[in-house]
Amino acid sequence: MLPYIGNKVKLNGFIARNLPNTQTWNKYIEPFGGMYSTYYGILRNDITSIYNDINPLNKNLFLCVKDPEFATYISEIPSDKDLYHQYQDEINPNIEAPNFEMAMKWAYVLSLSLSQQHILDGEYRAGGWDAFKIHITRRWFVNKMNAIHSIESLDYKDCIKKWDSSQSLFYVDPPYRN
Repeated sequence: MLPYIGNKVKLNGFIARNLPNTQTWNKYIEPFGGMYSTYYGILRNDITSIYNDINPLNKNLFLCVKDPEFATYISEIPSDKDLYHQYQDEINPNIEAPNFEMAMKWAYVLSLSLSQQHILDGEYRAGGWDAFKIHITRRWFVNKMNAIHSIESLDYKDCIKKWDSSQSLFYVDPPYRN
């Protein structure tokens, strides 16, 4: 969906082809969801998908992007370097989700940050915001978002305990640390 530390978008095909036999699982869970790029590479439509990330800003963003009104809410907001720096200062993870305003600011900063390691204090790069606004309206993306059964912000251990079953497939790719 957006650039993010550890994003697997370029590996989607490889990862999807190397998942276990599709007959053995019907529930897909990522305890460290990030931007959930691995999920978008799974071509099955018959699974229950669980998104989890401990970052409440990510949970909020996913909840808002699932709402068709969010695309309209952000449609007229231009890509602007000054606005980017303003939003960097206004990011606050202590929110009640869903919160369109904070989701918009988080997506804005993520889409326009030069470095994904310095999101809140990094430099501006043009182009990503307009691409994001188009991306979230594409039919295949809307269908994948609508197929997400649950969007959570649990500690990974709690996520695994909650969703573990004989039909569960966990894609566990912990966060990267410098």
